[in-house]
Amino acid sequence: MTRISLYLMGPLGVLAALWITAGRSLFGAGGSLVPVFAISFGPALAALYLLATYYAWQEVKLQRAGVSAGLPLVTALVQVVGWLLAAVFGLLVPDRVDGVTV
Repeated sequence: MTRISLYLMGPLGVLAALWITAGRSLFGAGGSLVPVFAISFGPALAALYLLATYYAWQEVKLQRAGVSAGLPLVTALVQVVGWLLAAVFGLLVPDRVDGVTV
C-alpha cells in the first residue's frame, strides 16, 4: 500500500483538486463556485499535494536501503484519508445555479 500510495500521490492529488473545483459540473450542479474554486482552492490544493509528493520522493531517496520501501505507513494513510475527504467534499459542497442552491 505504501509503494502504491507513493506513485499515486501526485496524480490523485491533482485529480482531487480538479474534483473539488469542478466535479459538481459532471452532475449538472456546476455554478458560481466553480470559477471561485478554480482560482483559489483548486490550485492551492494541487500545489500542496505536489509539494507533499516532492518531499515524499526526497524521503524515499534518503532511505539507506538499496530498494525503495515506499512511504511510511502513517504518511500513506494520511494521504488516502486526504483523497477520501476530497472526494466527499467534492460531492457535498453546495453551489448556486441560476440563483438556486443545489
